[in-house]
Parts: sequence; C-alpha cells; structure tokens
Amino acid sequence: MDPTIKNMILDRHDSDDVCIAIRAAMKMAEIFREPFVILQDLRVVRLRECNEPPLEIIRHDESNDWRFQ
Repeated sequence: MDPTIKNMILDRHDSDDVCIAIRAAMKMAEIFREPFVILQDLRVVRLRECNEPPLEIIRHDESNDWRFQ
C-alpha cells in the first residue's frame, strides 16, 4: 500500500479498523477470486460494484491459487 494513502487512512480511522478492512478485502479476493476495493468509510466491495473512488484495490493473485494446483 502506498505510504501516503496509508497515512491518510490512519489519520481518519483507528488502525485496528484499517487492518480489519485490509484483511477482509484480501480474504474476500482470495475466496471469490476477483478484485475487491476498500472505500473511504472502510467498506469492502467488489471492484465491479464500486461506484466511488476507492482507497485501495486488492486483487486476487492467481499464481498463488492452491485450489487448482
């Protein structure tokens, strides 16, 4: 994550809430195998359903997909 964005997020939100949002987005991207975004209010939604500028985009790493190995 870009340090500037990280500092901006931490200025507005509790660090525990930020960590939970990041972990949730990472897990959802892994489970659903598609990109998820973290929004300004720390909601996590699918990239294709996002209709506002996200703070961060979390993409699924297909090269590390244990289900199809």
